[in-house]
Amino acid sequence: MKLVTYEDENGWKRCSLITDDMLPSQAYQGIPRSPPDIGELDCESLMRELNNAMVDCKLFTIADLNKNNGALRSIILSTFHRPIINLFKNHHMSGLEEGTQPVLKTGKVKEALHVPPTH
Repeated sequence: MKLVTYEDENGWKRCSLITDDMLPSQAYQGIPRSPPDIGELDCESLMRELNNAMVDCKLFTIADLNKNNGALRSIILSTFHRPIINLFKNHHMSGLEEGTQPVLKTGKVKEALHVPPTH
């Protein structure tokens, strides 16, 4: 099996595991191996949270950004980090060693939702 990156018809990068005899152009037929769907984020809520945090920090102009060096980065991180982590926890195969699915000796990928890591 090999991992192939491709771009779908809407311009989104995707990855799939395909067999060694498949062509990269057949990646859409493979086993999806991509990050969680960020389309599941509640954008309205995130925009409101981002706006409110900028207001709370009095970030209205570029001069305000210059006076509060790092404030915007901190706000962005605190706004988006938690919801994206939650996507991984709730809607994606998380907790697997190095983010890969366990493979059976037959070479077939085993269903791995909510499988605890083995260390």
